[in-house]
Amino acid sequence: MNTINEQSEFFCDIAQQINSIYEEYAKSVGLSYTSLYVLHMIALVENCTQKYIAEQMYLPKQTINSVITTFCKQGLVGLMELPEDRRHKVLRLTEKGQDFANSILPKIEQAEQRSMEQFDVEEREIMFRLIKKYSNIFAKELLKK
Repeated sequence: MNTINEQSEFFCDIAQQINSIYEEYAKSVGLSYTSLYVLHMIALVENCTQKYIAEQMYLPKQTINSVITTFCKQGLVGLMELPEDRRHKVLRLTEKGQDFANSILPKIEQAEQRSMEQFDVEEREIMFRLIKKYSNIFAKELLKK
């Protein structure tokens, strides 16, 4: 792994491997990776909207709407109007949705936390700084006009 090309491929492989781990877990609980991520966001973000999820996940609104529609049909999520802005609906987990989320999300959070605990504070800071730097540079390079 001496060339920039080999290192770039290795980095991308690791990123894909991490995504595949989430995807495998999602499938084990009967969800797609996208559905798992959406459920996680609804559970964690107060006054969560479809627009917010789409922006955070960098996915089309139609994709998020499809997941939300499925969740609504399954009785996991309800839509509530905001009194101050009735055009935007806030996503709320139903009791069934909260029970489902509580049965699957803590395992992710615990695994993420235990994984991070394997690094000391300095290692974590270096990792975060470098990944953020790579992300910023990559976005500039790929998306420059």
